Parts: sequence; structure tokens; C-alpha cells
Amino acid sequence: MSLQAVLVAAVAFSGCLVNGQISTASCNTYDSAVMACNVPFNRTGESRSLIKYENVIIALTIDITPWCGENRALYSDIIKCLVNAYRACGTVDTRKLVAEGGEYSKAFDKICDQKSDFSGDCVDVLSINTCAMDKTTMMNLTVPAFTTSLTTLKPYYCSFSQYFLECIESNTKLNGCSAKPKTKDIYYDTFNELTPDECGGAMSVAYTSLLLTVSLLLNYII
Repeated sequence: MSLQAVLVAAVAFSGCLVNGQISTASCNTYDSAVMACNVPFNRTGESRSLIKYENVIIALTIDITPWCGENRALYSDIIKCLVNAYRACGTVDTRKLVAEGGEYSKAFDKICDQKSDFSGDCVDVLSINTCAMDKTTMMNLTVPAFTTSLTTLKPYYCSFSQYFLECIESNTKLNGCSAKPKTKDIYYDTFNELTPDECGGAMSVAYTSLLLTVSLLLNYII
């Protein structure tokens, strides 16, 4: 998928997107922080729309390798900046369930280092998401409100992430990716390495902020 296609998709759905554990709707600092994060791109002359947290999430989930070109360092910086801007809108509890911006940019750089072994065509996030949601439903887990305590937030968000990883492992399209067989491992490892500390220990889970954002987005549009 091209960078343009990823950004168009993000812009199309950003208005209805529910941002995982943190709401930016009533966050007075978010819009100005997003603008500040985008300032470095003004020097590149690259034609593009304003990049927001939502764009980063969708690109990471589908295929972010188109961002690994000559402006890779700028994209790495903007990812870090936007994730931190998003986290700043949360409470002390909700921020514990979102990996820090520096961890996202490290994951992006790692994906870029392996881009020759990765194929976005082999990623079927709709199927993986449906699989994880089915597991969540079977466990009678429901999305908690933004204002609930960490004790209430953790069971849902951490469990969903664990199920998402399991569904990556079993996904037919990823397992059948003969052209780029390392795609599944790269996809899995990226999510697993961005596990927030609060979801560690007893559970082996993926990075919650990305997966739950995508989950809520996909359930809106499917």
C-alpha cells in the first residue's frame, strides 16, 4: 500500500476514530502539539496532509514501510512527537497503558531496517482484528470508559492485545506469505516489543495503544 493510500485512509476515518484509552476530543493541547510535531516537514517540500496520531496508528498497522524513504528520520521524529502528544492528553492511569513515543520510533526504525523482508500485502488486519474481538467477546470483556481506574482498564486492554498476538500467529494470510515469509515475525515482534509495562508480567501481550485504536476504528467501519 502506498503512503498516499495510507494517509487517505487515515484522513477518511479520523473523524470517527475513538482513540483507544485516551480521548483527544476535550484535550486543549492536542491540536497545537500536532501542528508543532509537523513543523520539521515544512523544510522538505514533500506534498502531504497534516500527519496526526491516527495516521501513525493506521500506517503502523497496515504497512509503514512507505515512510522508510529519504525522510525516514523525520518520520521517526514525528512518530515520537505525535505519540507523546497523544499520551499527554491522558490521565496518569491511561498513560500507563500507552507505550512512550520513543518506543514507537524505535519500532518504526526497526521495521525500516527490515523492509526488504516485509510485505504489507500479506497483512490482513481486518481478519486479525475480528479474530481478537471474537476472543474478547467470548471472555465477556467490554470496552471500559476513559474515566475508569487502571484496575478496570487493564483487563480489557491487556487481554485484547494478547488475543491480537495469538491471532497474528494463526492468521492464514500471514502464514501463507511465501513471497516475504518473515512478514509475520516482523509484524508480531513489532507489537510485542511495544508492550506497556502495565501489561507485562503475567500476560504476554502486544502494544495496547495501537491495537485498541485500530480495533475501535475497524468496528466502526466494518
